[in-house]
Amino acid sequence: MHTVKTGKSGFQEIFGESLYGYLETHPETADLFDKGMVDLATPVAQCLLGLHDFSAVKTVVDVGGGSGGLLPGLLAAHPDLRGTVADRASVCARGRTALERVAKEDVLARIDFTPSDFFVELPAGADRYLLKNVLHDWTYENCVRILRTVATAMADSPAEARLLVVEPLVENDIDGWRAMFQAVACDEGTTGLDETAMRRALEEAGFAVESVGQLPTQHKVFESSLRVS
Repeated sequence: MHTVKTGKSGFQEIFGESLYGYLETHPETADLFDKGMVDLATPVAQCLLGLHDFSAVKTVVDVGGGSGGLLPGLLAAHPDLRGTVADRASVCARGRTALERVAKEDVLARIDFTPSDFFVELPAGADRYLLKNVLHDWTYENCVRILRTVATAMADSPAEARLLVVEPLVENDIDGWRAMFQAVACDEGTTGLDETAMRRALEEAGFAVESVGQLPTQHKVFESSLRVS
């Protein structure tokens, strides 16, 4: 109700901190959250494999990937692919345990966890960078900040490197529930993004949108290259 009346975060109002701050100090809830995110990511990975060709890709960084639930499916399909999860230190510390439920040992051996702040710095030089269900947690201005950090990391990548933004957008009336949930639980001022806003944020951060695809999971996939200045 606080969100409906004010447009501000109801979670912040009730708990006195952000969702991610709360998870830092409530390990049982954080463990449940991690497992839920892994389970939600598994079908998305299978759909993404059908849309994007990873056959020539050697390294992929899952930015803000939580416990890395998107990676096991991708790496299982491509034995030469290595993945890195870039997320908060506490998430990385428990990430491998969360993935043991869904990933075989040979796949886990190809996944690294690198504590990172995606507003500051990310592992550099990878062939692919993934942002799945990350940007809709933040205001437009913070989305651009995150994307600029990815652009800086990609400056050391091969010319054919790509960023894949995988997001459920807010474009129709039926998407309103998603926008409301994000407003309740996430960054103060979060209202959701449509395709126009996503394209604008990517371009503002230094990317050129190469294509936009649709997954059956209701995600749109924005494949972008680093714009040559």
